[in-house]
Amino acid sequence: MSSYFANRRKPRKIGGDEDENDADEQDTGPVVKRPQPSKVKPKSKSRLTFGPGGTSMTDDGDEESEVVLPKRQGLAKRALEKSALQRSLTPSGAGGVPLRVGPEQDRPSYSQDYLKELRDSTPSTPKPTTENESEKTIDVAAKFGEVMQVSTPAAIPTDAEIREKKARRARLAKEQAVVSTEQDFISLEDHMDDDDDREEAKDTRLIRDDEDFAEGFDEFVEDGRISLGRKAEKEQKKKQRDAMRELINDAEGISEEEDSDLEEKAAYEASQTRAAMGHGDRDRIERPKTPPKMTSLPRLTSCLDRLRLNLAVMEKSKAQMVGRMEELRKEKADIAVREVEIQALIKEAGDNYEKLKQEAGITPGSEETTADEFANSRGLEGLGASDGDSNAPRLYRHSEATPIELFFDLFFVANLSTFTATHEINNVEALWAYIGFLGIIWFTWLQVTLFDIRFARDSIFERICKALQLAAMVGFASAGSRFTTRVRAENVWAFQSLSLILAGSRFLLSVQYTVNTVYLWRRMPPAAKGVSAIAATHFVSSLMYLWMFYAFRQHSGLSPYIWTVWFVLFGIEMWVVMGTSCVTPGLGLQDTHLNVRMGLLTLIIIGEGVIAVTRIVNKTVGPGGWTKWSFVHILGVTTSVYFLWQAYFDLSPRRALGKYSQQIWAQLHFPFHVVLILLLEGHQILALSLDITLKLRYLAETILWACEEPRPRPEHAIQVLRTTIADMEIDYSRGGLNAQVAIARILDDLPNHPLCPTNRTGQVPVTRDMLSDLVGNVTAALFSSMRLMPSNQTDTGHLSSDQLLRTYMELLEFVYVYYFVVASLAMFFFCAFVYLAHRHTRRIYASVSVTARGIMGILLASLMSWSRHFPLVYSFMTSPAILYAFTFILLAVLLVDRTLDWYQSRREFSSRWRQGSVA
Repeated sequence: MSSYFANRRKPRKIGGDEDENDADEQDTGPVVKRPQPSKVKPKSKSRLTFGPGGTSMTDDGDEESEVVLPKRQGLAKRALEKSALQRSLTPSGAGGVPLRVGPEQDRPSYSQDYLKELRDSTPSTPKPTTENESEKTIDVAAKFGEVMQVSTPAAIPTDAEIREKKARRARLAKEQAVVSTEQDFISLEDHMDDDDDREEAKDTRLIRDDEDFAEGFDEFVEDGRISLGRKAEKEQKKKQRDAMRELINDAEGISEEEDSDLEEKAAYEASQTRAAMGHGDRDRIERPKTPPKMTSLPRLTSCLDRLRLNLAVMEKSKAQMVGRMEELRKEKADIAVREVEIQALIKEAGDNYEKLKQEAGITPGSEETTADEFANSRGLEGLGASDGDSNAPRLYRHSEATPIELFFDLFFVANLSTFTATHEINNVEALWAYIGFLGIIWFTWLQVTLFDIRFARDSIFERICKALQLAAMVGFASAGSRFTTRVRAENVWAFQSLSLILAGSRFLLSVQYTVNTVYLWRRMPPAAKGVSAIAATHFVSSLMYLWMFYAFRQHSGLSPYIWTVWFVLFGIEMWVVMGTSCVTPGLGLQDTHLNVRMGLLTLIIIGEGVIAVTRIVNKTVGPGGWTKWSFVHILGVTTSVYFLWQAYFDLSPRRALGKYSQQIWAQLHFPFHVVLILLLEGHQILALSLDITLKLRYLAETILWACEEPRPRPEHAIQVLRTTIADMEIDYSRGGLNAQVAIARILDDLPNHPLCPTNRTGQVPVTRDMLSDLVGNVTAALFSSMRLMPSNQTDTGHLSSDQLLRTYMELLEFVYVYYFVVASLAMFFFCAFVYLAHRHTRRIYASVSVTARGIMGILLASLMSWSRHFPLVYSFMTSPAILYAFTFILLAVLLVDRTLDWYQSRREFSSRWRQGSVA
């Protein structure tokens, strides 16, 4: 290995012109020299050294001087840019002017010799070029072409400039400048004027080793010593750890002496990092680039179309969002209303559950029984299934009507339809007969229903009993055709048949209750006692019905209204059964589906009204097809039936009724069903009366047309009159045969008399009577074809036309009175149902609803006062407004309910919103 002094670097020298150095030695004063363009300086091979004032000339024989190129990746490029920039900014004549360096030369010298020399060396006009000089000038463009570029020689910096640059670089390094500026070094290369004429220096990380390479390396080299023993090994490891700790502390604690080296190292690492990351040429001068291709401006019409399309899409989206928000707002309001209802139902169900537990002897809150055990212990099938269970069993409850129960309801409606088809409500006696027969089948249906909703099971015994009950309904239909309000010799068999059927039905119910008493006696003693009392009541009532059978056989000594005793027995049976169920634990009607059965029966009765509408269509539209007035009449009847259905089912109980409210609700349904049936029958009669009135009006207009000027020929007028009567398509087979004979006789006799005689003929009374008889017989035929007949006591064959018309007008007046009576009663029943069913949760809303129905009922009842004025009643009954009167009343009531519901939901929503905002 060479010694330290042998490897020591020589001081770096900066090459320059020999003449200039000699001049500097001879004269230290300021000298101005004109540059000689013909003199070509040799290419300088000197390099920059960091020694103070050291130079190096291009001497081949000097072995001690060594030219070194600094390995700085970014400095060479910046030196080229800096030197090119300085040469471009330096004037052409300033290339040979030396710089003043040192304190002696900082000030200018103004001596006489200096000024004379300066005046002589500064020509006022350029010297003429001699021929020799022009011949010596080398034409570079002619030899190398226009591509050749001739660079001016670079000026050699002085020691002052070098010191200034070094100081500036040290100051920038202390300021932690990451990116070096263009003034970091002085370019000494002549060929570095343009970046395009040189090749970029390849980046490399190889640098010359310094003279202090491997300095201190011997400290980290083992000297071959071996530690023997555990103690020596521990000491050796301890020394190693201490040495490593000292090295770490030395690395972390940087001294001030190494600041310059670290700064240079940090700058170098930063430049290498930028080069590795692709940002090495960031300082390169940006050259102008080709501008991008310009796109044409869009057309105004296309922009407007696109904006319109976007606007339409946004408006549609906004409308959908607004609609969805409204739906969500309504749904939220409905949920709030429903939540209140569900909470009320849950609370009421909890109260009922606690009451049932108290009635069964279970303390509230005890956990002796679970829901499954409670469900398994209910019903007759569970009796004896869990002997170890101390809780009393419960009767099985249905939530909906069973198919056999619905089948039994159909037999009830079949009886009602048969009786309606054979009986017309044309007087008070017929009305009471209708109510009487309806009461017989309704109370029988009620007693069977009260048993089915609690004790009916799908067994052979129950099916046999149900078949016998259906046979009883068929027996009622057979005797209903001869049922009247009076017992006569010709219809006494009907009353006897009804007595036997009632006795058999009640005896069958007593047997069914007795069988259930046997099953309940061991497990439910209180309920068994109540069931045995009900069985005994039905057995006694069956004996009473059987006694009445024998009483009707000896009818001569009894009142003709003895059949009304049945209704007394009906009332006793109903009150005993419901009262016993109310006071006996386990037999209550609260958790049964009695409300469902009542609602289904009401629906079936309203369905009977729909059947009546189809009958009206068959009678009015069938003969001649649809007309304007027939459509109006049928629409009035249809809307009345629809709003009647809606008015009832909007009042259906939405929660379990109380103990007494349940019984009142069920008992009120008998008069309500009677009113409902009569109301639907009245609708039918009024619609048929309007059709008859319309046809009679056409007949009267035809007769008046025959006598108007210009009068038609009598034969033509009589033919038109025959055609008008024939277009009515009267069904004379329904009791109008006598009227048919009279109409044919009058039409045949009219050609023998003047159709419209004058006062001089003396035959005016004869023709007038014939036309009056014609109108009267047509009226009787029309009413008989529509099954609207006066009472049987009236003999229409011996009545004149005026008396016949008066008789039918009295029939229409009776229908008018009873129609508005039952309509007002229906509104009062709706008031009771609103109060019992709790249609509105707030009491003020319920009061408003009840008051509205009461006012409408009074308004309908006040219309009966018009019956005292026959012209007013006749004009009202011959107008379609009578069909829409009840419809508008129901519509007003429904609107009041909907308004109250809206206010209630809005109030609840507002209260909930306030609670949410407060929370």
